[in-house]
Amino acid sequence: MDNEAGEVMWEGFPKSHLVRIVMQLLLDMGYTETVETLERESNYRYKLPGMVQFEEAVLQNDMKTARTLLSQFTLPQEIRMACVFLLSQQSFATTLHRNDLDEAIRILSEDLSPAVFDEETQERVDLCSSLIVYPSPQRALVEHLGWDVDKSTSMLWSRIATLISPELCVPPRRMQQLLQQALELQEIYCPNHLDAPKKSVPSLYEDHSCPPSKTPAQCIARLYGHVDEVWDIALSPCGTYLLSGAKDGSLMLWQATPPFEQLRYWSEHRASISSVSWSPDSVFCLSADRDGIILLWMPGYASSVGRLEPCYGVQMCLGWLPSTRTFLVGGLEREVVLYYVDTTTTREKKKKKPASPPQQSDDNNSFNNENGSGEASDELDAAAHLSDDDDEEEDDDNYPFFYIREIKRAIVDCRVRNISINYNGTLAILSSPDRILRVFDLQNFVEKRPLPDNASITSLACSGIYNQVLVSISGKCPVMRLWDLDERRVIQTYRGHREDRYVLKCALGGPKECYVVSGSEDAQIYIWSKVFGTLLRVLREHTSTVNAVAWSITPGAHLFSAADDNHLAVWRLTDDKEEHSK
Repeated sequence: MDNEAGEVMWEGFPKSHLVRIVMQLLLDMGYTETVETLERESNYRYKLPGMVQFEEAVLQNDMKTARTLLSQFTLPQEIRMACVFLLSQQSFATTLHRNDLDEAIRILSEDLSPAVFDEETQERVDLCSSLIVYPSPQRALVEHLGWDVDKSTSMLWSRIATLISPELCVPPRRMQQLLQQALELQEIYCPNHLDAPKKSVPSLYEDHSCPPSKTPAQCIARLYGHVDEVWDIALSPCGTYLLSGAKDGSLMLWQATPPFEQLRYWSEHRASISSVSWSPDSVFCLSADRDGIILLWMPGYASSVGRLEPCYGVQMCLGWLPSTRTFLVGGLEREVVLYYVDTTTTREKKKKKPASPPQQSDDNNSFNNENGSGEASDELDAAAHLSDDDDEEEDDDNYPFFYIREIKRAIVDCRVRNISINYNGTLAILSSPDRILRVFDLQNFVEKRPLPDNASITSLACSGIYNQVLVSISGKCPVMRLWDLDERRVIQTYRGHREDRYVLKCALGGPKECYVVSGSEDAQIYIWSKVFGTLLRVLREHTSTVNAVAWSITPGAHLFSAADDNHLAVWRLTDDKEEHSK
C-alpha cells in the first residue's frame, strides 16, 4: 500500500524506514554481508552515496572534504550552520593539538569565527581563543573543551548524524531507542511495576508485566492507650518509633515493629495536639498544641527535652528540613520562623515523676499474628510498658534540656495552617485559610509566586524523593491533587473519600511512593495508585473518622492509622492472591 506521498507502506509504517533501521541494527551487530544482501533484495540503500563519502571524510579527519560534501546536501539553514561550526571547531582543535599555533589562529579567524550564529557558539569561540595562550594546548583541549584526540572524529560524526535529516542518515542507535521507549511505556502503564525489582535482561518476546502488588489489607493490631480522639501520627525515619498525639494533649511513643508496644506516655501539653513530627535523623521529635506550645522530645527520656513558647502568636504547624536539626514553624501571626536545636549547649532539667498512662482493659490492646486469623488465641499483648534500657535511664537525676534557637523569620501574606518541606529542603509549601497554595523559598527566605490552586486546603504532604506535593482539599466533593513543583502543574487527582467537616492528613507510601493514602470521615482508609489515580483498596476497621495515616518505609512495612475512636490500627501488606485465598 502506498500513502499520498508515494511512500510504500508496510503495516502502517514506511517500508524504507523499517528496512533502513533494521540495516543499521545489523551493522551495529557486525552483520555487514547480511546488510549488503538486504540492500540488493529490498532496493533500499542504508546510506546515500554522498553520505557515505561525507561520513568517511569526517571519520578520517578530512574537514576540508567534509565541508565540500556538506554543501551538496539540502539542509535547513540552521542545521547547515551548526554542522559547519562543528567541522570548523574540529579543524581548530586538531591543529592546536599539533602545536601549529599559526594555522590554529588562521582557522579561528577565517573559519570558526565567521561560523558563529548564536550566543552559545560565540561562547565556544571565546573559549577556543583563550586556549591558544595556554602553556600546554593539549591539556587545555581536554580540560576546557572536553576534546579527546582518539575519539574526537567518532564523537563529531555522532553529533552531526543526530543533526542532519533522518532521510539522509538514520539517527544513531535508532532501533535501541525505539525498543527502550516501548519498554519504558509498558513499565509506566504496569500498575505493579514499582513493587518489582528491575530485570537485568528485559524480554522482547512478551509485554512487560509484574506480579500483583502488595497493599495494606489486613488489620493485625489495635493500639489502645489514648482516651480521646487521636489527631496526628508520625513515623520516625529509621522506622523504629511511632508517635501519636491526641485531642486531650497526650502523646504516646510506640514501637513501630511487632509487637507494637507502647514505650512512652507524655502528658506535658495542656491543649490538643495539632501536629507531631520527627527530625530526619530520628533523634528528636516535636509536638505542637493548639495553644502554640512546641515541645521537643527524645525517645530515651520520660520528659520533654526542649520547649518553644508562642512569643509571637500561636504556632500551629511545623516541618523539619531534610538532613538537619532545623525546622520551620508557621502560625496565626502571618509569619514563618526558622529554628534549630542547639545540641552544643544544654541545661539540666529536674526529673519529674513520669505520667502514668490511663488504665486500659487487658482486652483492649491486641496484636494479630502474621497469618491474620484474628482469633483470641493468636493475639499478643500490646499493652504499654518501658523497656529495660529505659528503666535504667529513669535512674538519672536530671534530663538534658536543649535550647531551641531562632535563625530567621519572615512575614508572609497569610495565616499559615499547614507546612510541608520538599525533598531537598529548598521549598516550603504553605496553606492558609485564604485558599491560596503558597510557595516559600527556604534558600533566600522569601515568598515566591503561589501555585494556582483556589480551594479549601486541609493538609499537605511533600514527596521524599520527588519535587512533588500532595494537596488534600475538603468539601462536598473532596479531592487530592498531586502537584509537580518544577512544572507548577497538577499531574494527578484522587477521589472517592469523604472530607467535609474535619482536617484529615494524607500521606504518600509504598515502594518509591507508589501509593496515595488518606483517612476519611466514613471511618475508612482509601489507597490510590499514585501514577494512575485509580482507587486500589478501601480498608475498614475504625468506627469513626480516620484523622491521619503513616506508612513505614522499612522492610516488612506496615500502614498505621489513627482515628476519633481513640485508638490506632496497624495494617499488614497482602496481595490479591492472599486476600482471595482466605
